[in-house]
Amino acid sequence: MSILTRAPLQGIVARLLLLCTVAGASALFAQPGVRLGLIYGEGGRRPGIYVLPIAGAAGDSLRTIIMRDLDFGDRVTVLSRNTALPTPRTGGLVDYAAAARLGINGVVEISLVTAGATVVLHDVGAKQVSQRRTIALPGAPNTAAWRMALHGASDQLEEWISGARGIAASRIAFVSGGRIWLVDSDGANAAPLSPASTRALSPAFHPSGQSVVYTALEPAGSAIYV
Repeated sequence: MSILTRAPLQGIVARLLLLCTVAGASALFAQPGVRLGLIYGEGGRRPGIYVLPIAGAAGDSLRTIIMRDLDFGDRVTVLSRNTALPTPRTGGLVDYAAAARLGINGVVEISLVTAGATVVLHDVGAKQVSQRRTIALPGAPNTAAWRMALHGASDQLEEWISGARGIAASRIAFVSGGRIWLVDSDGANAAPLSPASTRALSPAFHPSGQSVVYTALEPAGSAIYV
């Protein structure tokens, strides 16, 4: 089986720093300004991130997807769901002192709201909310669109934490059984793209990500399809 991804996998982030605008910063960033990331301990370890339990019928599935996406991103250490951090009451504050003792650098708090979810990132070192955003969750829980929206939320969290956006919302094109398939980055929602009547190979994404080109071997010769 051959695979091709839309976005290159990024290397492991060894240390997050507070990056301020300095001479020549325009070579690093598209726009001048200040970039904030979580500040954490010495030794080059990845920041420890804990995702709080999520209330609601779809809460466990949502939490699992977010945790897995962050883990696959390989820029943070996702702490076990059994980590003994007390879950705050609705509207309550995270126990930052307890989080620090457990080696947690960031706490992700997600609450389901009408047609969506509010995602909050707590900076344990600063003892405050670092980022907050409400996202839409289209469709029923665990449908393709619902899961893709969650992957987008994971990518946003990774950007908040590390300064580089994640790739969980990417899709993968691969060849299996002579057909081109598309699948989500976590292996869900695999669907054939080419017909079974031809032998397809060599898929490639358009830079926009909106189309795929591939070669098909047919009785009359080879053909290119978009």
